Amino acid sequence: MPNESGILDHIAVIVRWRRMIITAFFVVTIATAVISFLLPEAYRANAVVYPPNQGSDMLGLSGLMGDLPLGLLGLGEGGVSATDFVPVLESERVAEAVAEKFNLKSE
Repeated sequence: MPNESGILDHIAVIVRWRRMIITAFFVVTIATAVISFLLPEAYRANAVVYPPNQGSDMLGLSGLMGDLPLGLLGLGEGGVSATDFVPVLESERVAEAVAEKFNLKSE
């Protein structure tokens, strides 16, 4: 009959090696903290969140379709107003794209 090990055997191994497990945990944690503080910032994100439209009480697929910007295509009464695009147009990403397209960067 093969050697069968139970949960108590596994717990005994963890208890026996607890000092090495705890030491490895703290070494990795401290090394990760040091590396994260030494590396320069590589990522930055900005988000603009719009509140839901007030007149939307529908549920299901028809409710989801009611929020589509069909006014841009000339298919509906509602749609997206020009003021909804102001935060997008003021974003740094759009400004950089416009500056690059029209060669507006100072050298």
